[in-house]
Amino acid sequence: MMLETFKSEVLPLKNRLFRFAYSILGDHDLSKDVVQETMLKVWEKRNDLLTIQNLEAWCMTLTRNFALDKMRSKHHKTMALIENFDKENNERSPYQLAELGNTLEVIDKIVGNLPLKQNETFQLRDIEGFSYQEISEITGYNINDVKVNIFRARKTIRTNLLKLNSYGLEKSKNAS
Repeated sequence: MMLETFKSEVLPLKNRLFRFAYSILGDHDLSKDVVQETMLKVWEKRNDLLTIQNLEAWCMTLTRNFALDKMRSKHHKTMALIENFDKENNERSPYQLAELGNTLEVIDKIVGNLPLKQNETFQLRDIEGFSYQEISEITGYNINDVKVNIFRARKTIRTNLLKLNSYGLEKSKNAS
């Protein structure tokens, strides 16, 4: 792989790799380190890259492995679902933006408390947009395990949100 090919095929993945590392580690600096380690590893293996069928999935796998290594070596805080929530939307009122921001914070906490497999597969599917097959290749999990973990993660998120929302309704009904 030549430098130009590296720049055109691997470097554009850095933001996606960072988000994935951040979803596992929840630490901005550690996630940047993981992405840097991934890029270095890809550069070291540049001569072998022609044998790799899905470069993006391979890079995500490297990122996952480096992030898990970092997580095992240090205690860290939980991840944030949406780091840069864009509140510059003129179509919504300030009240709607505040409510949406609060809901995203709640979802972030729920996702942060999911078991690692559920958290990881949920991030890859619903945040990064990977297919089940790609997630299976990235994580090394059986495709059926991927589907089950995503289903369970979504169900947990939905159940917890419904509990919070119905609690608010029940509380206001009882107060009346």
